[in-house]
Amino acid sequence: MVTRDGFVHRRRGKIHFFCPVCKDHKSTKLDKNVGWKHHAGFGLASAAFTILGWPIFGMRAMFFYFPIWMGFELVHRMRKRVALVCESCGFDPFLYKSDVERTREAMRKHWQAKIEKENWYAGVKLKNYKTNPKDAVPVSAEESRPPVRLDSPPPGP
Repeated sequence: MVTRDGFVHRRRGKIHFFCPVCKDHKSTKLDKNVGWKHHAGFGLASAAFTILGWPIFGMRAMFFYFPIWMGFELVHRMRKRVALVCESCGFDPFLYKSDVERTREAMRKHWQAKIEKENWYAGVKLKNYKTNPKDAVPVSAEESRPPVRLDSPPPGP
């Protein structure tokens, strides 16, 4: 299934898409919606709980289906939300739909942690990012280069 803009397509129970920020291809193994196989599992689980709970609850034990369904939906949606977060840039589409500023802050924290953890830009003086002086690598005069600005485009030819 392809949407109007061609951004998401679904094939054999997987969701394939491209991250709108970094253009990285991503796919998940989770189903998009709860299917009939899941409901059959809910039915079997509720039948087992009905048999076990019949002496205590009586006829009301047949309604175990709905709490089981609600619990599965909760876990399924949480797993889907975690699976859709981009690992390369930290973009969270669910958070973006609810609060753009929190998304920007989460991406900023993701990149800050990635820069510190993987020691990116060690020894390079960045204009709008504070590097740790302990991680600085001494640069000789012939290898020196001007400071890098993260908010400006790279110089053209």
